[in-house]
Amino acid sequence: MKTRPIMRKLKQGAAVAGLTVAATALLACSPMRETIRTPNHAAVDQQTPSGVIELGETEVTRAPTKEQATVPRGNDHFEMNTAMRDLVESLSGTPEQQVQELHAMINSGAAGGLPAIDMSGQPPRTAQETFASGGDCTDLANALIPMLEQIGIAGGALIVHFSSAPEGVFHMVPYVSIGGREILVDLQSSTFGATADGTYTVVHRLTYAQARYTYHVEQGDYHREAGRMQPAIDAYRRALQIYDNDAFVHHNLSVLLERSGDTTGGATHSRRAAEIDPSRYGQAEARGTYNEEIRQAYEAYEQQRWTDCARHFRAALATGERIDPTERQTITDSIGICERNSAATGEQK
Repeated sequence: MKTRPIMRKLKQGAAVAGLTVAATALLACSPMRETIRTPNHAAVDQQTPSGVIELGETEVTRAPTKEQATVPRGNDHFEMNTAMRDLVESLSGTPEQQVQELHAMINSGAAGGLPAIDMSGQPPRTAQETFASGGDCTDLANALIPMLEQIGIAGGALIVHFSSAPEGVFHMVPYVSIGGREILVDLQSSTFGATADGTYTVVHRLTYAQARYTYHVEQGDYHREAGRMQPAIDAYRRALQIYDNDAFVHHNLSVLLERSGDTTGGATHSRRAAEIDPSRYGQAEARGTYNEEIRQAYEAYEQQRWTDCARHFRAALATGERIDPTERQTITDSIGICERNSAATGEQK
């Protein structure tokens, strides 16, 4: 009779970092979740002396695929309504003048502008919902971007961290490219070309199409915080289909997949998070790989592949995952069990 391994324990994923509400009403932006801390270079003209901290390029932003760059309009949370289209049609002058006029009309400080409100604990709003009743920084950006696209002016969006904001709290703002300059269009600032706060570093630099990923990230955050695992997984996956370079989204997804029992998927996203930000997520990658090796060890055991069983248990120890001495000993004992079963059955190594 074959002997069973002693240990059948998976390491649990680290708790997904909680969100911290921005301390100032000026930003009125639900923190977009902790994300990678290694900022991108930003070539953005704020037209103000407050300045932007410029750091070397450390993140490679992949060009969106054709599928990522094309969002079906019928299901697009950036879809404009008639009032939004009519507003854009009413603008006149050069593209820059049109953008400046649009900003003057709908920035949060303008009479009749879009209100900046704290959306903590609420789902993200579509462009139409935001145009009707305001929203946080991502909601406002999601309402502005389709109007900039309608004007036909090139640009994108930045996710930034203000030096005055708590760690892990981020702000999203669109920009337009004009005459070789990139000018911010922050609806929480009453000044065209300036941000709602001072010095910042850039965390993510997005195209208009890639900016759509933020809606799905916030949907994922919303469902995760409410304990709805599968809707959160689905939302994070949709986000990564649009923009794959957010380490913390990969990390969130890996933790949720591990908890759902999909250790293979969890390990895949742990590896991607570590690839983007190895200093922060290398340990999480080890945990995901550890779980996958443990899973494969027990699968090999059930299939009576004794050599593979021992090999996967050894690989679990080799990941470097931090485990206590008792757990390490039970893995070692399980390796011995697999090896004894192999010898007893005459399995070829």
